[in-house]
Amino acid sequence: MRKRFMWTSVWLLCLLWGGLAHAQVVDLIQLPAKKAKKAQPTTMALKKKPVKKGPACIHTDGVSCHFWTQCWAGSEADCQRLLPMYKSFPHLRKEYKAYVTKLKTSCNKSSDKDCVTVSMLYRMGIGQPVSLSKAFGWSFIRCKRHDKGCKTLPKGLDKALLESGKDDSGKVKLLKMLCTKKLGYACLLMGLAHERGRYQSRTNLLKAIPYFKKACLYKNSFSCHYIGALSSEGLGMEQDEKVARAHFAKACMLKNGRSCLELAKTFWGFTDRYCFPARLLHKQACEYGAKSACAFTCRPSLDAKTDLFAKYQVKPGGPVGRLFLSSIIDVQHDCAGKKGRACTLLGWLSRQQIGGTKDESEANRVFEQACTLGDPEGCILRGRSYRLGLGEKVAPEKAREWFEKSCALKDGFGCFVLGQWWAQKAKDEKDKAAQEKAHKKSEEVFSKACKAGHVHACSALAASMLKRAPKKATSMLHSSCQKGDALGCYLWVKRKTGVSHEALVISTLSSSLQPQVLSALKVACKGNERRACYVLGRHFKGQPEQQKYFFRRACWWGEFKACHFLARTLEREGQVHNEAEIRSLYQKACRSGSKRSCSIYAKMCFHQQGGKCDASSTHTLLEEGCSLKAKTQDAQSCFLLGERLQKGLYTLPDQKKAQAYFSLACKLGWSSGCGALALGQLRTNPKQSKAQVSLEKACLKGDLRSCAVRAGFILGDLTTTSERKQWIEIFTKKSEAACKRSPKACVWKGVGLLQKNTAPKEGVEQAVELLKKVCDLMVPEACWQLAKYMDKQKDKKKKTTYIHNLYKRGCRANDGPSCAHVAGLYHRQKIKLTPVKFSKIPLRRWGSRWRYRRRWRSGWDRIRSEKLAKKHFEKACQLGHGDSCIGVGDVYRYEKASTHKESKAYRYYKKACLMGSGKGCASLGFFLRTPLDGKTADKEAREAFALSCKLRDAVGCGKVGSLMEEGVGGQKQASKALAMFEQACALKSANYCRLVAVRLSKGPKRDCAKANAFFKKACALGSWTSCSQKCVEK
Repeated sequence: MRKRFMWTSVWLLCLLWGGLAHAQVVDLIQLPAKKAKKAQPTTMALKKKPVKKGPACIHTDGVSCHFWTQCWAGSEADCQRLLPMYKSFPHLRKEYKAYVTKLKTSCNKSSDKDCVTVSMLYRMGIGQPVSLSKAFGWSFIRCKRHDKGCKTLPKGLDKALLESGKDDSGKVKLLKMLCTKKLGYACLLMGLAHERGRYQSRTNLLKAIPYFKKACLYKNSFSCHYIGALSSEGLGMEQDEKVARAHFAKACMLKNGRSCLELAKTFWGFTDRYCFPARLLHKQACEYGAKSACAFTCRPSLDAKTDLFAKYQVKPGGPVGRLFLSSIIDVQHDCAGKKGRACTLLGWLSRQQIGGTKDESEANRVFEQACTLGDPEGCILRGRSYRLGLGEKVAPEKAREWFEKSCALKDGFGCFVLGQWWAQKAKDEKDKAAQEKAHKKSEEVFSKACKAGHVHACSALAASMLKRAPKKATSMLHSSCQKGDALGCYLWVKRKTGVSHEALVISTLSSSLQPQVLSALKVACKGNERRACYVLGRHFKGQPEQQKYFFRRACWWGEFKACHFLARTLEREGQVHNEAEIRSLYQKACRSGSKRSCSIYAKMCFHQQGGKCDASSTHTLLEEGCSLKAKTQDAQSCFLLGERLQKGLYTLPDQKKAQAYFSLACKLGWSSGCGALALGQLRTNPKQSKAQVSLEKACLKGDLRSCAVRAGFILGDLTTTSERKQWIEIFTKKSEAACKRSPKACVWKGVGLLQKNTAPKEGVEQAVELLKKVCDLMVPEACWQLAKYMDKQKDKKKKTTYIHNLYKRGCRANDGPSCAHVAGLYHRQKIKLTPVKFSKIPLRRWGSRWRYRRRWRSGWDRIRSEKLAKKHFEKACQLGHGDSCIGVGDVYRYEKASTHKESKAYRYYKKACLMGSGKGCASLGFFLRTPLDGKTADKEAREAFALSCKLRDAVGCGKVGSLMEEGVGGQKQASKALAMFEQACALKSANYCRLVAVRLSKGPKRDCAKANAFFKKACALGSWTSCSQKCVEK
């Protein structure tokens, strides 16, 4: 006990001495050069803790010294102001570095504030070189101590992870740990990793959603917005507008502009009546960074005092998320007190499912009550229920009655809706007298609405009068446009130019008319006139920001051609992270009837860019785009359909149909279709002059594949040496021009340079450099071609690791063949794995020691490489590589299952077969022939082997023949079996050539001449036993 007491007293004295010494050192650092104050007495040091300050201020003015002290205290803004001053005094850097080292030691001990200061200095580059990863590391020390410290982590966590140089598993562990420490941004990054396939993880939206929900709980606005978007579209979770609206409201309160804009969409279409909340939401969305919301304007027909939401708003500048649930009890109380406007609002809230459950019948009852109390809008909404079938059967006449009631209350908007009803009836009527009567009635009602002050009704009246009184109508349209009506402005422009919005080109107009048309179209676009926005988007061709703004507005308001153009502009900018948005834009345009959009959308679905689609749905989309019975077809759809039929992707291969689709694509002006048609003809008959002429035309139109064929890079026997030099020059010119437009075309240029005969060394170096550049831009074809070329080289000093990395890079860019090659390398254990720390396994105790053995390293590496091979085979299979699906099926082949169709192997073999792989169909047949619980599926196996034979697989043809010969899975057909064996022999199978020869040399109908020919063929194909066999006639 005495010893312990003595040691504790010594330890306390050392601590006291260290504290006093530290206080004196700090005071000395604070002194200017050569002069130092007297040290404080020890009693004062014990009473007050020493305040840590930076080096002495070297500036003369007080403002700079204030920045100096505040920076060392931890103010980032003051450090930014101090940075240029720091650069102008290089002689003080030694003092800074010494002070930073002291800060680091105190941070490692216990001081959290010093950790934050060191992190900030690394990020600003004061006293240390700029390093995001080191800044993150020093602030991470504080995060490890307690959860609150994680909130002070510097911005740019993803960039810090990139700079850190950690492997993907280390990054994932770090993000998971930060997510458990309640850092929302880390949870978001984990969710994005699962959704987009980062850090060597597979794309899986279901795994990403829980991380997004966690991030939203930890107040990450983007995650809340993302969950709202997923729940509104029904992606990965149930479609629920209420949940979506709640998450958008939360994100809007967290200052996410896009979420405020999504909330504002609730009022779009009702802006004439619900202008106050729409304007408020758009204003907040604009303040929070949503630029498209800044141009929103609405002109209510009523004053803001009588607006529906103006009275029942709790705080005009408060959080917008609380707007929908504010004072519903007050609204109910006012409606019970027989106030019509309150009853209308209550009915609208119950219809929109705000503050309770959705009840259409209750909403209709409240609308009737509001109409009887004298509110015209209640009458309009009750009439819309009858017109649209909301809680009632569709009854146009009853709808008209309610609209007439609202117009009788001298409401301009009610008269306008009634006028629209009569105009629609005039369109639907077949009798001319009834049409004229309805047309006159609509004009009368529109004039009433126009006199009541509804500007849009004036424009509609002018539109109906254009044929009868064009001068009066144009003057009315001009006056309504000046008042800010969108329809009036657009119709005035149409009247002035005499052209529809699709054919209107502003640059072709006269110089005096151009500014008038532009200003009118801008007013129309601000008022949500989709056709005006579309025209403006086409006009601002060289200005991508303005073009995107106008196309986005036009797309949102229903001009789906603008969706197609917007997607194309986003693709040109190379926004790879916006693949989901691009895909949704093409989908919108496809639904509206754009056949080109359907073909691009189908192509994206097949390559799984921005989402996954069904194989059958993509095929139907292409068939809709290129239906032979339709009047118009899309050239790209026809070309893609031809490619599918030629390769047998998800359909039976049919060369005749493929050639028909290629010819149709060629007629429609698609150069690749002409090239594919000519190639198909040349493969059947290489001496066709017409095919060569069409190939040349396709090359001159810009199809690089046709140019490569004509230059002799593909099917080199078709060109002579004299022609080849000429076509090589044409190919280089075309590829250089195309390479400037898109990086994918540079791949063809690189391939052409690799295969040139002239100046081989210079051409090869130039090609390798070009392919490296394009590969760095994440174009998978370039990585694949470069790796394939380098793999074929016979140099002993070949860079195998670099080649393997090229294949891996191609796989990361979603290239199926690259993933399949990487999987093969892992399977053959050609890629060296990173070493793993192996644990020691205790065997037995001997005395006071344990004997250990280490795990067998080679066996463990084999297991790891097989897992990685399976993972890459699955990815290649998802990306459309059929042979990789066979590899995955082989992994699951010996899994236990009650029936063949329930096993995973069956699914993967079938997928390979549908992708046009003959080997896949044969593997499916062999799997169906293996007994499960003593049962085999012989009939289905025979069909699978027949399909593999159609896909030109020799094994499939041979197995079909043997099943026909034995009568398994169908009728016994000996003659057809022999024909199948001959087909297998034609596909260069030596065993089946020998089998045909043996069959022909035996039996009553033997043919020795044919048999000897098949023996010779089998011998040439490698069957050495057939070389000595002969059929001798008796």
